Amino acid sequence: MHFSSRFTMEGLFLGMLTGLFVMLGLNRGVYPFMWGAGITALFLLYRVCRRSEMACFAQVALLPFVFIGYVMLSPSDFGADFPLGGMYLCAYLTGLSLGFVRPRAMWIPLLGLALVIVLSLPVGWLVVGRETLFFHGRLKLFFHHPAVLATLALWCALYLVTSWRDIPGQWRWVWSCAAGACVVFAVLSMARAPLFGFMAAVTVLFVLRWKRVGLRFLVACMVLVGIGVVLLSAGERGRLVASIAAPLEQPSLISRKPIWEAAWSGFVESPLLGNTLSAFHSHYEEYITTNEERLHAQYPVVERSLRYPHSTYLAVLFGFGLFGTLLLVVAFVPAVYLSLRANDLFLPCVVVFMLVYGTVEASLHRKDGAMELFFPLGVACGRLVSRERREPDVIAKAQTLPS
Repeated sequence: MHFSSRFTMEGLFLGMLTGLFVMLGLNRGVYPFMWGAGITALFLLYRVCRRSEMACFAQVALLPFVFIGYVMLSPSDFGADFPLGGMYLCAYLTGLSLGFVRPRAMWIPLLGLALVIVLSLPVGWLVVGRETLFFHGRLKLFFHHPAVLATLALWCALYLVTSWRDIPGQWRWVWSCAAGACVVFAVLSMARAPLFGFMAAVTVLFVLRWKRVGLRFLVACMVLVGIGVVLLSAGERGRLVASIAAPLEQPSLISRKPIWEAAWSGFVESPLLGNTLSAFHSHYEEYITTNEERLHAQYPVVERSLRYPHSTYLAVLFGFGLFGTLLLVVAFVPAVYLSLRANDLFLPCVVVFMLVYGTVEASLHRKDGAMELFFPLGVACGRLVSRERREPDVIAKAQTLPS
């Protein structure tokens, strides 16, 4: 006897997933919804899967589980990154279930996130006051740093520009207004790495879809960025121009060099299996203490304590080693390749966004970073498997098509 119907489970899952993204936008109460959505997603996948469909899952959707299992086990320090791997697992499972069961319904939970981000400014201004929503003149809303706001806001906008056709007509204009405000908010946060990553991703979209929709989205994004720049203070506007004119001379970049040096030293000490991301805090403090005199003589600013490297590349190498890095690449490359073949561009553009953003920032240690990367990976894999159900051998055919 079934516990509930599939449709009831779908409704519960969509409700939990929407609640997860709403809480993510408020930066409060995320974990209960994350685990609830992950468990519901797993149960829903179990209910809808049939033995004949498991071969489809083996082709694309099982590879990320290998990397996630590696993170959870943490062979260099057994189980140290288990909570981190749990976040990756929940993010991936929720995306996989959504892409497999409701492949065109991603706009619903993401709209919840976009609307919460947009409404946080007027509502927060009235309830908690302006000071709480800004950090040294930079918009941050309820997040601990402006970069977190910018990354999530631009991630929402990236969904709109890559998935316009998936959104029902009556909701497209709501989505457009919310995504446009998200771009302006990201500029007001003055988090430059997410902005550069977003423009790189939109440029890739323009190259891939220039004959149809790429140009208008590129122009719209440039106009919105321009509006945000106009709204900046003169000082912040000058910082933005300086970061474009002389990016290697920026104080924020120079301050990251001792952090990168410490992360690289940790990778060199354990290049194959890594050290786990949770070990960076203690490693960094030990490295700074051991090399204090030299570092202070070489760099103008040396932070005393940090919990993560300011680079996704170094975070992956330090935390997971060469073996884990290889597993991460293997988890993403087939899904990105097949998504490009299917003209499903959200995951490829997210990867471009994260590769550019990740040069000077890292978010894989946070819940928002887990959702930003592994949720769209799950959606892409789920959609591919869903297409395989409707069109047998579509994945095999895509793999044999000429470039």
